[in-house]
Amino acid sequence: DDDSGGDDLTADDDFGDDDSGDDSDDDDDFGDDDSGDDDSSDDDDSAGDADDDDDTDDDDSGSVDVNAPPTAPVVSITPATPTSADDLVVSIDTAATDPDSGPLAISYSYTWTHDGIAAGPYAPPEVAPYSATARGQIWEVTVAATDGDASSTGAIASVTVGNSAPSIATVEVEAGSGAAITVFTCQPDGWSDIDGDSESYTWEWTVNTLLSVTTQIIELGDFDVGDILECTATPFDGIDPGTPQTSASVTVGQSPWFNYAQGDYAGACSGFDALLATDAGDLDALRGKAWCTLKQLQGAAAVTAFQALLAVDPTVADGWVGLSAAFSLTGDHLDAADAAQNALDLDAGYSSDHDGLDAEDVRVALARALVLGGDLVGSERALDELSTSHGLNMHDPESWASGTDSWGSYQLAALAYLQSYQESM
Repeated sequence: DDDSGGDDLTADDDFGDDDSGDDSDDDDDFGDDDSGDDDSSDDDDSAGDADDDDDTDDDDSGSVDVNAPPTAPVVSITPATPTSADDLVVSIDTAATDPDSGPLAISYSYTWTHDGIAAGPYAPPEVAPYSATARGQIWEVTVAATDGDASSTGAIASVTVGNSAPSIATVEVEAGSGAAITVFTCQPDGWSDIDGDSESYTWEWTVNTLLSVTTQIIELGDFDVGDILECTATPFDGIDPGTPQTSASVTVGQSPWFNYAQGDYAGACSGFDALLATDAGDLDALRGKAWCTLKQLQGAAAVTAFQALLAVDPTVADGWVGLSAAFSLTGDHLDAADAAQNALDLDAGYSSDHDGLDAEDVRVALARALVLGGDLVGSERALDELSTSHGLNMHDPESWASGTDSWGSYQLAALAYLQSYQESM
């Protein structure tokens, strides 16, 4: 029992102790080895792996994508040689490209200047309207491409604005009043010039399609009855001609004024009578009838004819001029003076379209009528309006002499002066 118990106990204890110690040592050694060798190594490797991961993260965060700007476009302005009537339109001749396609589609910005001064913006931005331009200005546009984040360098184009030719709307052949058939005028209408240049023209007439005179008017002698007239007016601003405009054709017909212009006053009166038989209120026929009667020195009949004209229209200055001449024929000089004064009051710049008379002739007739009518004060005033150097004084007989001529009265001296004055006109 003792051995068994002792041995057993001893054996167990020894074994237990040894085993326990061995096991403990083994465990410790193994644990230490594992912990020191394997676990530590594993941990180190894990740490190394962590470091590798950190390195990878550092590389990723340090590699930043940078957006590249688009390339600059190639641009021009059309038209290449604009006038002040043209809009200036930018043309993208070569489009910009985006090397990295980001982040938005390419769009363009437009910056306008003229003569170095900022202009615009306009809508649409690529068009500078003609109303903003002026002749002689230098217009420049800078176009930049953008992808929403970065912009290209600016592409530049420029043009110089040239002159805009003038224009007219219409042209027509106009017959002069009275002696209508002896003079025609080429009359344009609707002048327009964006640059504000003064109105000017060149002229061209054709008679039966053949080139004739190059003046604004064409007169009897350059055409005849039955001829077909056309006129062309070309607007010109001193720099460029505009588009020519040609009138409708006009056929020259027979007229009593033709007879008048040729000195056939009786034939003219017959023609005017025929017109008045159709229309008793025809002003031009009334005027023609009165003048052809006067030209035949039929004083009283001429007075009646001119009064008939002025009863229809008292504002016809040419009627008052004729009436003054008719009263002079009948010896009614103060009535002649009144009629002459009425003509000048109506039209101080009077000019006849049939006999070459003008306002100065009427002033001479006025002064003469006052002298003959005995209104000496009025005649001196009328003479002064003609010329302040006439030297006549109704109270000074010495003033009535002119050179070697000595007139016996103021009236004769005044009439002689008026005759000389009129001849010098």
